[in-house]
Amino acid sequence: MRTRALVSAILGLTACQRAAPPERLRIELPEIVTNKAAIRPLVRGHTGKTSTTLAPGTYTVRSEHPAVVAAGADGTLGCKKNGEATIVAAVQGVEARGVVRCRLVARLEVQEVPLLDLERGPVTLAARAFGPDGAELNDVPILVSPTNRAPLSAKGLELQPVALGTTDVVVRAGDVERRFGTRVVKTLGVKATAVRGGRRLEIELAPGKYEVEATLEHEKSLRMDWRGARECAYSSSGKLHRSTCTLAEKSAVVLDNPAFVESGDMKLAVERVAVREVP
Repeated sequence: MRTRALVSAILGLTACQRAAPPERLRIELPEIVTNKAAIRPLVRGHTGKTSTTLAPGTYTVRSEHPAVVAAGADGTLGCKKNGEATIVAAVQGVEARGVVRCRLVARLEVQEVPLLDLERGPVTLAARAFGPDGAELNDVPILVSPTNRAPLSAKGLELQPVALGTTDVVVRAGDVERRFGTRVVKTLGVKATAVRGGRRLEIELAPGKYEVEATLEHEKSLRMDWRGARECAYSSSGKLHRSTCTLAEKSAVVLDNPAFVESGDMKLAVERVAVREVP
């Protein structure tokens, strides 16, 4: 039995060796390779109108630029450094050539994700990928995706706010990843009434969670009081003043008028106050 099996194996091998080679080959490679993980090219043999995907081991692969891309004995390819390399697949003297572009990413530079506002629409991120030598890789695809798609969607580098909420935004190029936390808010129009002759201003609000922000030109003290929610009272010194509160029923926030704080002007400086509905 062992002798018969050995003879059958030899005959099968001889038949394979005698099989006619394809009339032509085609090698298919990724357009850009951004990491050092091994890749396997797709090799197709064409005979007449018949196309066959060749199994690994039925063809050989070599790199004409081994310093850039190394070809393994198992038919896989691996980028060693950035550059381009010509890859040759061969079956019994029939060859096909293809080009691999290696773009190994060492660093990803991303502008921090800004506050996203339903009233302001989409925001385009500024992101750049760099190689080990510090050169910018302009042709490397940069992928952006939110971990929570309910408040935010992504298309390319554009972020589209969809609903109030919080999420992380993951930016990836090759094996390098940056992650940022962000939130989607909704800026409301400020309608204020004067309190104490204009020393303070009052903004009425429906039930919900809000963030009120007042901006000063110089560091000064400013106070905010939330009607019906004394625990949210705010008082501090600085240029930027921000207070957040959840209102269970219709209420209002009363804050020092920025114009009066800075110069004693009684005119309501609503342009220096932002009111946002927040998650």
